[in-house]
Formats: sequence, structure tokens, C-alpha cells
Amino acid sequence: MIKNNRKWLIAIMGTLIHLCLGTVYAWSFFQTPITELSGWSNTQVAWAFSLSIFMLGVAAAWGGTKIDKYGPQKLAITGGVLYALGYIISSYALSSG
Repeated sequence: MIKNNRKWLIAIMGTLIHLCLGTVYAWSFFQTPITELSGWSNTQVAWAFSLSIFMLGVAAAWGGTKIDKYGPQKLAITGGVLYALGYIISSYALSSG
């Protein structure tokens, strides 16, 4: 029974990770409010999206080479914490700017 529950946990965690990865594509929702709030042009704000997509690719490539060393659980938790921290720092930067 425990093994069956672990399979469900893995499936649920995998789904949540993919939902987090997909949030970067919600950029179209955030772009207009960010341009209005910051006073930057659409082009300037688009650089943030470009950097985000670039770092997603770099992190995935790096994580793929380290998955055998650290394991998927540690990499997923670390990635989730770093991703959340990025949102928190971005929110703070926008609110204090």
C-alpha cells in the first residue's frame, strides 16, 4: 500500500512542477501591469521574459547533467525554492520602485 501511495505522490509532485514551469508562459498576463507600474517600455520589460526563458533553459541543461549526482527530489525542491524566491524578489522590486 505504501508503494502505491508513493506513486501517487510522485505523480502529483510531477504535475505541480510542470504547473510551476508553465507559469513563465503567463507572461502576457503580467506584461501590461509591469509596464504601467514601472514606466518602462514594452521592449524593456520584454527583456525580463527573455532572461527568464534563457535561465529556464540553462537551469534545465545544468540540472539534467546533475540529476544522477543530487537526485530529482533535491533538484526539484531547490528549483522550487529558487523560483519562489525570484517571484518574491521581483514583487519587492516592483513595490519599492
